[in-house]
This record gives sequence, structure tokens and C-alpha cells, in this order.
Amino acid sequence: MNKEYYVYEWFIEDTNEVIYVGKGKGNRAGKIKNNKFFKDMYNTHKCNYRIVKDCMSESDAFNYEKFLIKHYRKNFPNYRLTNVTDGGEGISGWKSSEDFKRKQHEIQKKLWENKEYRERIIGIRRDENGVYKSKEFREKISSIVKKENNPNYRNYWSDEQKNNMRKKMLGRYEGKNNPNYGNKWSDEQKARLSEIRRNPKYNNENHGMAKRVVCMET
Repeated sequence: MNKEYYVYEWFIEDTNEVIYVGKGKGNRAGKIKNNKFFKDMYNTHKCNYRIVKDCMSESDAFNYEKFLIKHYRKNFPNYRLTNVTDGGEGISGWKSSEDFKRKQHEIQKKLWENKEYRERIIGIRRDENGVYKSKEFREKISSIVKKENNPNYRNYWSDEQKNNMRKKMLGRYEGKNNPNYGNKWSDEQKARLSEIRRNPKYNNENHGMAKRVVCMET
């Protein structure tokens, strides 16, 4: 029986917080994951990886991967584990087809429709002490997408592209398609928005997005 597989985990060096659990062989452990949440953690923390258990068959590695993910989620709820699933997926050396990618997209779409999952992800993004709100994260992302690093740098839309996008978006978020459909603001939320609008800090030339405009008559 082939026992070249292992289970590994990525962790934050300063705190030893585990952020990802995976199964692999060869140099799989050291490869950066495509998972967006993993990349966010990797880009804003000093991370490293370690082999937790090796010399296993692929099926045993899958089972141990699932065990560890379940263990961390249950016993270490403060760990910001970036695994999207509960583990045990994938076959070594297999490449996904376009049909598989489409099905995975549908799975992710349905997963987002799950209220519990959606609220958990939104909570992570809105956590004032979380990675998304940290100064390091904002500066890192800013440097990544500046100027030539931005895939849309110096790309200008033609009138045809603008019209096509306008037609595509028309009515897309109307009625039940609107993510805020059925949501009603509380009196506290309304009062907060009213307070912000009256605050001179956010008005006219004091607004952070305000730009000086010079009018020249010809």
C-alpha cells in the first residue's frame, strides 16, 4: 500500500493559531492555497507550515484531515480556520474539468445561501479585531492593486462595453434579487445614518473622496 501521504497545517508563528489543515504528498504542504481567506491571512501575518502526521495512505490522510478540522472547529472556536469545507475532498494528480468547476461554483453559490455560513463569513469580515480591519491588511492589499499591479490598470471601457454591462446589470438587483430585500432598518440604524450625514466631517470638501474641481470658462 502506498504510504507517501501526510497531513499538514498552516499556522501563525507568533500565536501558533492554526489557519489551514490539508492533506498532500511531496511539496504540496508549502504551496500557497487559492483559498481567498487563506491568502488574506497569509498576506497579513507571519505564517508557516508543519507536517502533523506522515507515512499514511491517501484514505487515512483524508480521514485524519477531516478529524483535525473538526477538532479545531469544536475545541478552538477562536481559530480563524480558512478551510471552506470539512476536508476529505480531492484525488491526488486529478485536474478539474470545466464541468467540475461549474458544479463547484454552484455548490459555493448554494453554500452562500446558507444563512449560518453567510453570517459567519460576514462576521469575519466585519470583526473590528479581525484581519480584514487591520492596518497591515489594508496596506498590503493597497500595495498589491496599485498602478501596474492592478489588472485593470490603464484599461478603458469602450461605449459598447459600458452598454453591455448596463444591460447586464439592469434589473439584476431588483425585488427579491436585491441582497437587502426584506431587510428593514432599526431606529438605531436610522439615527446613526442621520448623525453621519449631519457630521461636517463627511460633508462637502471634508469628505474623504472629495476632489477639487476648477471651472474654466471658454
